[in-house]
Amino acid sequence: MDSTHLRHVLLRVALPVLILILLYAGLGFLLVPRVIRSNAESFVSSHYHRTLSLGGINFNPFTLQLEIHDLALPDADGKPLLGVRHLLLNLGIASVWRLGPSFQAIELDQPYARAVIRSNGTLNLSDLALPPSPGAAPEPNRKPLRVFITRFSVRDGNVAFEDHAHPSPFSAEIKPIAFELRDFSTTGQTGGTYALNGVSERGERFGWSGSLRANPLASHGEFNVTDLQATTLSSFIRDSVRFDLPSGKISLKGDYDFNAATSPLGLLLNLQNITITDLGVRPKTDAAANYVSLRKVEILDVRADLAQRSVLVKQVHLSGGAVHAWLQAQGKLNLMQLMPAATSTATHAPAPTPTPAAPATPTTTAAAWSLSVPDIAVDAFSVSAEDRQVTPAVALELDRLSAHLSGFTTAGTAPLQLTLSSDVDRGGHLDVHGQISADLAAMQLETSLSKLDLTVLQPYIAARTAMALRSGVLSTRLKIDRDTNGLAASGEIDVAKLHTVDNALKQDFVSFERLQVSGIDYHSKPARLHVRAVVLRAPYARVIVESNRTVNVETILQPSGATPAAAPAAAPATASNAGAHQTAGKPATGDMAISLDSLRIRDGSAHYTDLWIQPHFSAAIVALQGSIQGVSSKPTDRAKVELNGKEDRYAPVHIWGEINPLAATRYTDIHMSVKGAELASITPYSGYFAGYKIDKGKASVEIAYKIENRKLTAEHHFVIDQLQLGERVQSPDATKLPLKIAIALLKDRNGVIDLNLPVTGSLDDPQFKLGPLIWKAMLGLFSKVASAPFAALGHLFGGEAGGEQLKYIDFRAGSAALEPAERGKLATLLTALKEKSQLQLEVPASFVPDADRPALAKAHLQKRLLSLAGAPASASTAHDGSTANTATSSAPAAAESAAATEPALTNPVRRYHLLVQLYHAELGKDAALPEAAQAFAAASKQKGATPDATGADTELESALLPKFPVADDELSALGRHRARAIQDALLSGGQLDPSRVFVTTGESKPAAEAGGVRVELALK
Repeated sequence: MDSTHLRHVLLRVALPVLILILLYAGLGFLLVPRVIRSNAESFVSSHYHRTLSLGGINFNPFTLQLEIHDLALPDADGKPLLGVRHLLLNLGIASVWRLGPSFQAIELDQPYARAVIRSNGTLNLSDLALPPSPGAAPEPNRKPLRVFITRFSVRDGNVAFEDHAHPSPFSAEIKPIAFELRDFSTTGQTGGTYALNGVSERGERFGWSGSLRANPLASHGEFNVTDLQATTLSSFIRDSVRFDLPSGKISLKGDYDFNAATSPLGLLLNLQNITITDLGVRPKTDAAANYVSLRKVEILDVRADLAQRSVLVKQVHLSGGAVHAWLQAQGKLNLMQLMPAATSTATHAPAPTPTPAAPATPTTTAAAWSLSVPDIAVDAFSVSAEDRQVTPAVALELDRLSAHLSGFTTAGTAPLQLTLSSDVDRGGHLDVHGQISADLAAMQLETSLSKLDLTVLQPYIAARTAMALRSGVLSTRLKIDRDTNGLAASGEIDVAKLHTVDNALKQDFVSFERLQVSGIDYHSKPARLHVRAVVLRAPYARVIVESNRTVNVETILQPSGATPAAAPAAAPATASNAGAHQTAGKPATGDMAISLDSLRIRDGSAHYTDLWIQPHFSAAIVALQGSIQGVSSKPTDRAKVELNGKEDRYAPVHIWGEINPLAATRYTDIHMSVKGAELASITPYSGYFAGYKIDKGKASVEIAYKIENRKLTAEHHFVIDQLQLGERVQSPDATKLPLKIAIALLKDRNGVIDLNLPVTGSLDDPQFKLGPLIWKAMLGLFSKVASAPFAALGHLFGGEAGGEQLKYIDFRAGSAALEPAERGKLATLLTALKEKSQLQLEVPASFVPDADRPALAKAHLQKRLLSLAGAPASASTAHDGSTANTATSSAPAAAESAAATEPALTNPVRRYHLLVQLYHAELGKDAALPEAAQAFAAASKQKGATPDATGADTELESALLPKFPVADDELSALGRHRARAIQDALLSGGQLDPSRVFVTTGESKPAAEAGGVRVELALK
């Protein structure tokens, strides 16, 4: 073939090829961009009803490279949704034999995405998802599209995120974002590597790099976050929590392994380090300061395994920080403002309609996640706690707190090792070490608290009492053991330099040098407390009766300004409540058994001051030493008491015996003695209450109390030697009783008053009170004797007519004759007066007009009836009832003659006729008889009738008595005759000096008893 022919052949072949190439180039360069623009705009318009904005579109059909400039897709609200400044797609020729798109490069320059969660909770990006075609059935086991990417890169990316689904909108923007993916395919034949980096507008940085395999889906990579602002996190979660994070940065670094081919899904997450610095936590309210501040928190080597559902944290270390906690005035803890709000079921919600139960299907419960943190450490931490329920607030500071907890895991039951050390407030220190369980149900701890300043508790004391705690230091060493058998504690307590002051008087109230409690052993199941020893050194107490007569103990132990409340009246013991006091064999302290081996007191003292008495009175007990051994709440146990001291430095005081202080009402046998107490020192009381000073005298007292089963038997033995009352003291509250008479009655021939005052009773009797104070008992005794001297004489000299009745001599109304019983009383009284030579007796000339006048009038009436009956009438009374001049001297005889009545006067009918006769004589023959008399007269005329005349007699007597008046002189004479009769009974034998018996003429008004008249004698 010649060259011409060859050229001709080549021309015929090349020309079509050239035309095809030109046509391909024309279609590629010109038509493809138009098709892409048209189809893209049409697709967006028809499916999304939006306008797609496209800049220049270039396609090189020879390199298969597509470039799109300034692509922008708007959101439904018109704002940008997606966009890219420059998009490059370089499709390689290898797509032909790889049977899928094979991109040499995909490049996005300045891409933009705006993700918005709308107020209804929908994501704007979800608008781009197309619904499945109607009637299209899913293709089972459809193989994924074969895609190959040699390089995918993003430069200067920008992602904006907004969340409007919560009351507080959140927005964030991350730019620039750089991303690169190499050698990726969906076939799994190659593993792509990637790298993603981004920076937020606040300078927060993140990086993510690694490998990615699509089939099966697997990835391995590393990531890090630097300087994540806590405010960013807080603004995102703000509406889900109740706190804000106003400060702090978070950084973390780690790697991961993900494999979707395993079952369960495989995800291993390793965080080499999580660091949180300067984190502040406060409530979302207008809190001015952080409630919690954390200077630095490091969390090291966190390993999370999704398949194993486990998290292992090698170490958590908190270095520096503070917690500010307080109880508000309403009793609420401020830290609760950071906690999730409590949820409650609406009470008005309608009940759900029951539905038929679905058939049970087997379900597999996923295993619970396990968390292990074997090393938790805290150092340089502080806790500030305040109780603002009181004013001023109680503040407690824990400073330089360090703690270490090892072995924590939720998967096991091994105990955790705890060590804690902290300074406490002003000079105190706390150490704790031991073991605890994760749920705190079990623990074995040793605690040591040293030199805690108790004055921190003063606001509590001020709110409940009227005293001030000026000093006090508490130290303790305790072992605490808690398990399923309950709580047990053992150790010792030491309180030193306790000093309290009465706020009102600014004087010492209660204090002690040191209180040591050792050998404490407590168990909660069953509840019991055993203490080996209590030593109280130099205890002191001041008891003050204030000027308003209140006792400082009552006022101090109540809030300032409060009035001491009266003790409620005890309810009478009944069968229903008797068992409430104490059941035999059961501890008096309820369900807890308490025992104390030894209580020792060293150099104790007490001071008593009475400020309302004038002059003021003071007394003291000093040098109190002794012990109480074997205290127990078991009713059958007995504690031995042995105490010795001195009253006012000289008078010995001794207290001894057996008692159960925790069950005192079951058994007590205690004795107390005071020897030679000076009575002159109580002159302020004797002047105020008795109206006399005490010139001299000493008292020795022995008291014994014995209680068995709530029944008390008490013995009070007072020996008062040479008591001598001094000058009279004017006191409006002094007793008006003749105390000198009482003293004269009580003294023996040697000037000694020796008294035994036994007291018995039931402690269940609400009226039973016992006041064993020496002066009160002595004054009470003297008052008793002075107010009832005849009772004292009766007690001393006995006799059948003894006692208080000695001072009463009873006469029949209108009579001056002594009855035999009254003569016996006077005989006993004579014996007593002979022994007590200092006593004088006053006998009043007594009469009672209301009793004696009717009796004398009736006696005069009887005499008239006797004269009418034929008996001789008394010459002292005239027929008309008027008394002669000798009436006053014969009044007793008239009364006596009234008692000796003629037998005819005892017959009602005979008496009736005599009364009618006298009636007409005194009132006139025409005077109408009383109705009862007329009725009797009419009834008597009936044949065979025997009417009763008693009523007629009574009415006739009532009508006649006014005709027999009794003069006052006659009553006075009757009183003198009675006094003379008593005087004669005492003096007629010559055994008593007549000068000691006086007849008085005062206005005596003795009470009438059973129609009689009582004469009341008086001792002077």
